[in-house]
Amino acid sequence: MITIDTFSLDTGVIGDGITFGPTIALQGSSDPGAIVGIYLDDIFLGETQAGPDGSWSYSAGDFEEGTYAFVASIDDGVTLQSTAPFGITVDLTAPGVVVDPVATDGIVDGTEDGAVVFSGTVSGVEDGQVVTLAVRDAGGAVVWTGSAVVASGVWASAPADLGALPDGAGYELTADVTDAAGNSAPQAGASFRTTSAPPPEIVTFETRIASGLDDVEQRADGSIYLDSSDLELGQDGSRAQTVGLRFGAIDVPQGAVITNAYIQFQVDEVSGGFASLLIRAEASDDAAAWGSGAGSVSGRALTGSSVAWLPEDWTSVGEAGAAQRTPNLAALVQDVVAREGWSALSDMAFVVTGTGERIAESHEGRASAAPLLHIEYTMGGSGAPVAFDAVADTDPGLNELTLDAAAGTPVGITASASDATPGDEVRYSVEDARFEIDPVTGVVTRSDSGTLSFGPDGMLALTVTATSSDGSLDTRTFQIALDDGLFGIAIDPVATDGIVDGTEDGAVVFSGTVSGVEDGQVVTLAVRDAGGAVVWTGSAVVASGVWASAPADLGALPDGAGYELTADVTDAAGNSAPQAGASFRTTSAPPPEIVTFETRIASGLDDVEQRADGSIYLDSSDLELGQDGSRAQTVGLRFGAIDVPQGAVITNAYIQFQVDEVSGGFASLLIRAEASDDAAAWGSGAGSVSGRALTGSSVAWLPEDWTSVGEAGAAQRTPNLAALVQDVVAREGWSALSDMAFVVTGTGERIAESHEGRASAAPLLHIEYTMGGAYLGTDPVTTDSVLDDAEDNAVVLSGTAAGIEDGQVVALAILDAGGTSVWTGSAAVAGGAWSTGPVNLEALPDGAEYRLTANVTDAAGTPAPQAVTTFDTVHFRFAVFGDYGTAKASGERAVAALVDTWDPEFILTVGDNNYFGLSYEEAVGQHYADYIGNYQGSYGDGSEINRFFPAIGNHEYTDGPVEEYFDYFTLPDNERYYDFQIGSIHFFNLNSNIQEPDGRSSTSAQAEWFYEAIAQSTATFNVVYFHHAPYEQKDPGETAMRWDFEDAGVDLVFSGHDHDYYRIARDDNGDGKELTYVVTGLGGFDDDLGANAVSVTDDGLLVEFYDETGLLIDSFSVDAPEGVTPQSFDGNDVLTGGADADYLWGVAGNDTLTGNAGDDMLIGGEDADLFIFRPGDGVDIVADFEAGAAGGDVLDLSAYGIFDVAGFGAVASAVGGDLLASFADGSKIVLLGRALGDFVDDDFWSGAIG
Repeated sequence: MITIDTFSLDTGVIGDGITFGPTIALQGSSDPGAIVGIYLDDIFLGETQAGPDGSWSYSAGDFEEGTYAFVASIDDGVTLQSTAPFGITVDLTAPGVVVDPVATDGIVDGTEDGAVVFSGTVSGVEDGQVVTLAVRDAGGAVVWTGSAVVASGVWASAPADLGALPDGAGYELTADVTDAAGNSAPQAGASFRTTSAPPPEIVTFETRIASGLDDVEQRADGSIYLDSSDLELGQDGSRAQTVGLRFGAIDVPQGAVITNAYIQFQVDEVSGGFASLLIRAEASDDAAAWGSGAGSVSGRALTGSSVAWLPEDWTSVGEAGAAQRTPNLAALVQDVVAREGWSALSDMAFVVTGTGERIAESHEGRASAAPLLHIEYTMGGSGAPVAFDAVADTDPGLNELTLDAAAGTPVGITASASDATPGDEVRYSVEDARFEIDPVTGVVTRSDSGTLSFGPDGMLALTVTATSSDGSLDTRTFQIALDDGLFGIAIDPVATDGIVDGTEDGAVVFSGTVSGVEDGQVVTLAVRDAGGAVVWTGSAVVASGVWASAPADLGALPDGAGYELTADVTDAAGNSAPQAGASFRTTSAPPPEIVTFETRIASGLDDVEQRADGSIYLDSSDLELGQDGSRAQTVGLRFGAIDVPQGAVITNAYIQFQVDEVSGGFASLLIRAEASDDAAAWGSGAGSVSGRALTGSSVAWLPEDWTSVGEAGAAQRTPNLAALVQDVVAREGWSALSDMAFVVTGTGERIAESHEGRASAAPLLHIEYTMGGAYLGTDPVTTDSVLDDAEDNAVVLSGTAAGIEDGQVVALAILDAGGTSVWTGSAAVAGGAWSTGPVNLEALPDGAEYRLTANVTDAAGTPAPQAVTTFDTVHFRFAVFGDYGTAKASGERAVAALVDTWDPEFILTVGDNNYFGLSYEEAVGQHYADYIGNYQGSYGDGSEINRFFPAIGNHEYTDGPVEEYFDYFTLPDNERYYDFQIGSIHFFNLNSNIQEPDGRSSTSAQAEWFYEAIAQSTATFNVVYFHHAPYEQKDPGETAMRWDFEDAGVDLVFSGHDHDYYRIARDDNGDGKELTYVVTGLGGFDDDLGANAVSVTDDGLLVEFYDETGLLIDSFSVDAPEGVTPQSFDGNDVLTGGADADYLWGVAGNDTLTGNAGDDMLIGGEDADLFIFRPGDGVDIVADFEAGAAGGDVLDLSAYGIFDVAGFGAVASAVGGDLLASFADGSKIVLLGRALGDFVDDDFWSGAIG
């Protein structure tokens, strides 16, 4: 007997054969202990064994939406028993319900109230499901109930008699429905009013764009395209653009009440993916024709209202339906026709901006399909239309949410709109399903639908619609800051100047600030000496974002020594902030006199903003630090007549800002100083700010939220900028009363007063300094503060010294992460600088972080503050980037130059290796030939082994024959998707394109290969990369690539396609461990450029993103499994191939490589490696076998009975310059560049290596 009884995830209605999830697990019963085979459409899936009670279960895996029939069978050797097909429908579409406007216009009048039909649409809901309806009055009491049945995606109630409802009152209709599986759709609602007045006549007007000069495109540089054959809404490829639409002779009179309006587009080209558009109307009584001059569209004055549009994918050329129709633009049209100077037959214009792309027909392309403007309006009897109040948001708090905010969490928005007509009632609504709004109070909260994602500006736009009972409406778009929950701790300078003198050491108060840490959390403090020994411990409690210890008695500490204070803290959830540290010295000398100097920005030309395109804004009324909305910008601050003499020792410095506008959410700013003896005024030319030469020091700032206009306190004050100011005043050419400039970049936004906005509140520079004291500085250990294999045997350590006599000795020490000294040395001061000779640091373990400390006293014994710089030792590093193959000098070449400075071991690309049908030599080879194996091009000799591992992007298919890709690269497996192992990292390259013949879904043949391959992986890390991002910040991403990576054991995922850089951490299996998805699509196509560098450290993988200038933009780590030290470069790795063609590279260390079946490429790398071969291993290539007495590598051919040169000579023969060993079972080994005479008996395994 064999049965299938149930299946898992049978949600909602049990037994209906419908599941609202992709995973199917079958359960049934059979004879105890029987082997149960599972089949799908006569295809054997696998088998399981029944338990002692006869019950069995089988996990069939994930399935796409559809209906499947499973059969279970048992075969006892005599008879075959099978079940009837067991049908299961996988339903992955979330149900939804929408309510049509009640009585068309939201007003039920005396001619309609006896037979009102409520109607609407559904999605993801089967025919026959019942929609439950209810009408509630303003107090929430139910005054009518009913229902409707779904048929072909729509529903309509029987006529409802509402005649008994009082006239002039407001009501809310709600609709609820579940799909057949019992999954509830979010409740939908529509407000309406009752009236005894006759309905106003609704007049409809429509007109199309009538001339090719009326639908125009403005490119990012301001140039105007007047005769385009189509309209790219949002972006043209990667280039942002602004579309202007001008409709002529609008026959709508002044004062009309607009009840509905939209623009209808028609699809010119199929276009999809996430798109976010913003539509606004020109504030004009009669819109003039667009001009050909730069900025003709963006320069128009616009009305205050705006409408956000998130269009669906446009999937069919020629389609002109609901998906191509804008949301209701009534508020925009109302703004125009309400203007005092408006009159019927005037012209009206709209401006469309945004991100993403939808490609519509234009007048030039097809006049009959040009954009159409549809307007519905009424005249008379309606009174004043609804309008948002001057204070459209009456909630004084910040508009802010955390990414994981629970349903019901207030956003901080309370919408406020009014209708001056007595008796008219205003209701509020939002279309974004991720939010809900109380239709009466206007309070916005998080819904239980959708995912919030952290955008590049940390903001999200939400449009709220206010609808009056007279049919008029208005919209307002609010910005919501998204907080990713990052937090940190900072330490104030110890004893203000970093020197604890004899008057202070009996009662030293350690203090600092925190961000994202709750009051009451305890900061753990420790002081360590130069050798790393703990000499004092203490604690402090967080209160209002600051902390301060009780006075510490440090009188017993020896004078003239250097110390390090560390501070650690966790938030209430137990998440640890990165440890903060501050160095200080003790002295018995009296403290030097501290001189204070302050000055404000003195001219509107001294605080300027440089936009992302390089243009300069010289007269802004405020300063957006970090970003202006979604646009990154660079702020330049120049302070005049700095009365600080050359050689002064800077003990403290900061810039004080004052709040111009409330601004919050996560922000990360970087402040640097101009490397100039006397900073020149900012110019008006492009790049005037970013083009300045800067000093080596920088200060990071994570400002708190700015919550009150006019505030100028600690939250608006930068961290200590002493190092930046010191860099400038220590310059040989600096003199008192010279000018000094700073440059501020970053992400997020804080809006400060500028000189133009309010001179008395302009940024203020505060400097504290001493004279006659000593100052010591350290240069970066290397240019990028990463000590690699090519540098570590001859490192020159250097720095500056001010107020210190020649011949004084600088004591140097290198400390590891635990504070233990691992190297000491010294250097003599000469001419205001110090420098060692070449220092050999090869003995430092790879993949670790170190601190170089420098200490010195002047001739009188007065110590200078300790100088510290950090660096990493990294041997094993690889680069990751994508969307690059353009051959553009300003794009791909800049990223290639960046990558070249890293000298990575190898390169991964996440696709779009070739645009525009270029040759691969142009698109790839000219920049990356040195990494490409089996290279046949003209840019050098290529690489002896392949070190370039690309993924296929969509442009490889669309911009040229994909066969050219396969001809150019030599890759493992089938080359479309493949895996390889380098050191302790196993890489899996997947093909995310729809053209992949083995499919790309989580149940495809490609996925089956992946799951089987990763299950066999024994590597420390498993890294997956492919082209289409499964999750994006604004777009849902490529859902087909949302495989079960977490449960499969993946540690990191890279993708591209989206021309941006960001990362998204997800915990989809609920195990408490997040998997990071990195999108890195700035390899050369766009103006924004950069690449990832991934290094192996003692703790795991260090993933960094740098822009093309080498500036570090982002950094995070992937921890190694507990108890494992992933020394991938020098580790003794075990690399084992699977059944397919594998690529295994041990890098350095004594590695063991086994190819197993398939034709494998084996590379031992440095040191003594063991290569194991057995019958059935296919044809393997060994690229770098080091033979002979001095070689160290070993062949294990024991499975063939070969233990010495004599045995090997019987199967080996020369083939060209290589050695071929052929075995009786058909397996072969090719040893590149080797001859039989190279080998000795010690090159063969005889029980042990050696």
